[in-house]
Amino acid sequence: MPRRFRSTVALAVVAVLASASTVAIMTHSGDAEPASFARTAPDGLPGPDREPQSSPMNVSPLGSGSERGVADGLASLAAISEFERELLYVPIVPCRAVDTRKAGGKLAAGVSRSFLVTGADGFIAQGGKSGGCGIPEWASSATFSFTTVESSGKGRLNAWPVGLSEPTSTVLSYTSANKVTSNPTVALPGQGTPHLRVRNYDYSTHLVIDVTGYYIGQMYSIGDPTGAPESWSRQTGYSHDAIGAYTVWFDVDLTACVAVASSPYAANIVTAYAWPDWDAVSVDVWDSAGNPVDGWFNVVVHC
Repeated sequence: MPRRFRSTVALAVVAVLASASTVAIMTHSGDAEPASFARTAPDGLPGPDREPQSSPMNVSPLGSGSERGVADGLASLAAISEFERELLYVPIVPCRAVDTRKAGGKLAAGVSRSFLVTGADGFIAQGGKSGGCGIPEWASSATFSFTTVESSGKGRLNAWPVGLSEPTSTVLSYTSANKVTSNPTVALPGQGTPHLRVRNYDYSTHLVIDVTGYYIGQMYSIGDPTGAPESWSRQTGYSHDAIGAYTVWFDVDLTACVAVASSPYAANIVTAYAWPDWDAVSVDVWDSAGNPVDGWFNVVVHC
């Protein structure tokens, strides 16, 4: 069978494959049965096209803060959650997420209220933009513009991720002036809704919240010889397509992205290719003689 093209920093291998692909999809639920479905590469590109030999998996993203250890004593592949790695900042055009003048009414003194930040549903009910602000659920934190309006006196606001304890720090101190603005960065819970909790102190006030950007973990996967991830960030699925051949799926289109792969074994060579107009990375593992071999791999995607 012809094989498809793959590349790394130092090595390129020509490969082509045939037509449709079935992949194991990893969901965010710990209870629901995982689904699998067929995908075809767009625009006539050769796409991931091998029947997966691995079973469908059902896992949660590392964005929850969990960690998974690596088997077989491979210390060089120590599992690290995305919160312990460098995060990428993605600025956006300021987007209205909350406006209590339009929905919900003023925050009374001593009252807390929870708001949505990620996703697309429920924003109109909190005075925000229909369809949300495009913040992905994998985002670990977001940058905001908080503005108090029509405050009845001097007060302050605290903000924190839903599910955690309220911090002692203040994100905004306001007066009875018409508008007071601050620009806090607040962590997001990673899973579940709502995402942001705000408590108001001392006097009543309206609150307007715009989202101006978010932080997100780098895309990566540490796969075992079956392709199953032992540690990952923003990965949505995988397949073990043939001996030494894998497909790793991520949460975004990988056009203009570069995949870099490595192996913990000096005798093995790993190549990877991020498909444009597609959300998949092809990964191959080779031994020193150039033969495909099942083995551990680490793939990181840079965009």
